[in-house]
Amino acid sequence: MALDTELHREVALKQIHDHHADDPTSRHRFLVEAEITGGLEHPGIVPVYGLGTYGSGRPFYAMRFIRGDSLKEAVDHFHADVTLRDNPGRRVLELQKLLRRFLDVCNAIQYAHSRGVLHRDIKPGNVVVGKHGETLVVDWGLAKPLGHCEPGDASDEPTLVPSSASGTAETLPGTAVGTPAYMSPEQAAGALDRLSVRSDVYSLGATLYYLLTGKPPFSGDDVGALLRAVQKGEFRRPRQRNATVERAIEAVCLKAMALNPDDRYATPRELADDVERWLADEPVSAWKERRPTRLARWGRRHKPIVAGVAVLLVTALVALSIGSVLLQGRNREVEKQKNRANEQAKIARREKERAEEQTVRVLNALKAIVFNISQIDLPIGSEGHRLQREILKTTAEQLEKLVHDSDMTKYTSRATISVYIMLGDVAMILRERANALRYYKSAQKYAEALVKSDRASPEAQRDLFLAYNKLGDLSGELREFAGARDYYRQALGIAEVLPKGDHDKPKAQRDLAILYERLGDVSLKLGDPVAAREYYRKASETKATTPPG
Repeated sequence: MALDTELHREVALKQIHDHHADDPTSRHRFLVEAEITGGLEHPGIVPVYGLGTYGSGRPFYAMRFIRGDSLKEAVDHFHADVTLRDNPGRRVLELQKLLRRFLDVCNAIQYAHSRGVLHRDIKPGNVVVGKHGETLVVDWGLAKPLGHCEPGDASDEPTLVPSSASGTAETLPGTAVGTPAYMSPEQAAGALDRLSVRSDVYSLGATLYYLLTGKPPFSGDDVGALLRAVQKGEFRRPRQRNATVERAIEAVCLKAMALNPDDRYATPRELADDVERWLADEPVSAWKERRPTRLARWGRRHKPIVAGVAVLLVTALVALSIGSVLLQGRNREVEKQKNRANEQAKIARREKERAEEQTVRVLNALKAIVFNISQIDLPIGSEGHRLQREILKTTAEQLEKLVHDSDMTKYTSRATISVYIMLGDVAMILRERANALRYYKSAQKYAEALVKSDRASPEAQRDLFLAYNKLGDLSGELREFAGARDYYRQALGIAEVLPKGDHDKPKAQRDLAILYERLGDVSLKLGDPVAAREYYRKASETKATTPPG
């Protein structure tokens, strides 16, 4: 920090380190950095006030003095704040604030690209977050003037070509410049001719990775090993580092950090657009949403309708209760009419079947309502979340009671299996693993009985496959890996033949590939890497041969 005696203000003063002061190449680069920083006039880039030299000819430049922390320090504070874990609403708010800072960085880099300049050293430590909302990209010491703008990046301002750049010794090809943990694979390989705006996009993605997880995508003391890992794209996905990261924003981060530059966002603006979509609770281009996610978003935007669904749920429970009572009464009447004429018995059976069909229709409607309510994403600890849990818990108890009271297990095997699978899923949401185990076991029992009675039915086999899979997943969560492996193997016995008779072959193939991966994971947990490799190989082969659809 220094004092501007003419305007009586504090300024930041940057000068060459003593050990580089007499090196002509270092001086040239310093002057290029000063010209680039001074020429990029943008709210997200620190303004330069003046360039000068000491009596010895050693250059320096003065720029705005910013009071604040680096983005790295702000992210570290966010992830270290234990109070946010007990206050999900506040945590989401703080994360959104950091992401808006990230958007400011994307906009600043987009502007630099429009002037024909690459930053080449984007990282959380090179972003200053001021105390009054400022977000500034600093340290343009490795910036590279391209001398042109790439298509789509043209600006109303001219391409920035620093006069100090003429005659400057360029970094030699094969030399990696920048911060290894945040540089693109082509930058890590020293492929200077391949550097483009997508290289900076990669570094922005790595910065987003740090923001989401609190960790850099790559780390280690061996720089050589680190650069090789960067070139191969060998890093853990954000959700493997932090399970609270949502899949959509993870997909945005991974697209920005794609190994192949052509697979990344074309510009920082495209990356920022996807982050803004996520912040606005809109679908992002990098991830194809699943139906439950779309339903959850719909629920958040139509809260009055969701409240109406809760009323409908209560109504359905009452209707099902009435249907159950009527069915029990009809069952008793059937027993009395057995001794009557055959015609009367036929009429009674037809009435009983109609009562059964009505019960199944009400039951299916109730299942659909429970499914939709369980998919609504509410902040943990909120009043809505507590109400959601109460509704699910009460409904699960009532649904199980009604299934038994109405003797559903005797005549609707597939409907009963699906009810128990759903009840198990609800129990998992409520973190009641003992109940989940009981429900999944019931689903297994009825599915096995159905398969024995109708082995040719792919639907019955798929029910049993699903029950084994659920039990395997639950055993894995309980760290009972041997049990998980046994259930997955039982599921595998069905899945390996299911595509041959299944009308939905692509889905069956995808299920089989996922099952191989799960067997690979559990084999590693049990200390059997040979089996794990074989399962992973089969998973890869199955994916490669899976038809689209």
